Amino acid sequence: MAITRENLADEILISLRRIIRAVDIYSRKFLKDVGLTTPQFIILRCIVDNPEISVSALARKVALSQATVTPIIERLIKVGFIIKQKNTTDRRKTVVLATASGKETIQNSPPPLQETFLDELYKLAEWERFALLASLQRVAHMMNAEEISAAPVLTDENIPTS
Repeated sequence: MAITRENLADEILISLRRIIRAVDIYSRKFLKDVGLTTPQFIILRCIVDNPEISVSALARKVALSQATVTPIIERLIKVGFIIKQKNTTDRRKTVVLATASGKETIQNSPPPLQETFLDELYKLAEWERFALLASLQRVAHMMNAEEISAAPVLTDENIPTS
């Protein structure tokens, strides 16, 4: 169907809805297949890649608040994917480490949605990436969403984590 002046708004809304649904569908499938939400996976992978990382350093690396990261860490401890322990060089500090089970989960998991998205994004010319950013920022403005806090993680945040 050709896009006309009359159906342009509908086509834009349909595209937005498809994006929302794609994130929702992928997030639910990822949770079912891996047993982790995307933020849990990203945090676990960061812990695997950065042994003996503090919670505050972890929060900075994954671009989430410490208040968001802390309950995710508790969930990962509960399922046996990470442990907390005293830092080997400074016993006053607590760090998190991945267990063998946590490392195996990361090794055997498909990539989260944002990684496949980024692979496609970086295939675009630089001007296309900037045009896309400008358009999406405009859409966020049009939806009064500029002040909504968001990390660079594509996930449906309403998926239960326990």
